[in-house]
Amino acid sequence: RWDMSCPNIGALRYNWQAEFRGYHIWKHPALEKYKYMMWIDADNYCTRPWKSDPVDFVVRNNLTVAYSNWPSGSSLGWVQDRIKEYFGTNLCRIVKKDGVLVAETGDCPGARWGLIHGFFHITDLDFYRANIEWMRKLIGEDRLSRNPDDQEAMTSAAVMLSPGRVRDLEDFGHKLNIMHNGDVDGKYKISPALYKRWWPMFAERDFPDAFDKCKDFICCAG
Repeated sequence: RWDMSCPNIGALRYNWQAEFRGYHIWKHPALEKYKYMMWIDADNYCTRPWKSDPVDFVVRNNLTVAYSNWPSGSSLGWVQDRIKEYFGTNLCRIVKKDGVLVAETGDCPGARWGLIHGFFHITDLDFYRANIEWMRKLIGEDRLSRNPDDQEAMTSAAVMLSPGRVRDLEDFGHKLNIMHNGDVDGKYKISPALYKRWWPMFAERDFPDAFDKCKDFICCAG
C-alpha cells in the first residue's frame, strides 16, 4: 500500500514521487515529444501575474535548469562515492556567481552542497535523457527511500555537466511570486501563510485579473 510507512525510509507514496522525479520522469513515454518541462508542484499558487515568460528565457538561452530557489537542503555525504566513481572527481561545493550555479570540484570526500528547490523549475529534458545513466547510478539500490531524492538528481548532473546553463530566474529578472509552504518563491515569508486565507485579503489587489475568475475555486491551504 502506498500510504504505508516503512522503518528508516518513511512514507512510500512520498518517496516514490521523489524517485520518479529523479529518474523515471526523464524517460517517460508521455514526455518523449517534448524538449522542455516546467515543473510546478500541486500545492504551488500564484500570487501575481507573471510579467515575463520564464520558459522563453530558458529556450532562448539554451539552459539546462532555471529555478526559483537555491539552496534548499543539502546533499548527502555518502553521495560523494557515486559522484567520484561516475565523474572522476568530487563535487566540493556549488556557488552562485552572477545568477549562475557553478560547481567547484577537487579532492573533497564527504563534502556537501546546496540543492535546487524542487517545487518549481524548468528543465531541458534532452539533457537529462542524455545523462540517464547518471540518474540510474545515483539511485542505485536505494529505491523508495528518498535517499537520494529528486533535488539531488537534478542538481548534481546539471552543475557538473552543463557549466553556465543553470540559472536563477529572479537574478535574471523573472520573479514569479509563487506561494509554496508559506513562502514566496521558496525564500520570502508571506502572511497569511495559507493561500486560502491570503486570497480574500490580497488577491483583488495583487492578482485582479484572476480574482473574479478564480475566487470560487480557492479551497486549499497552499
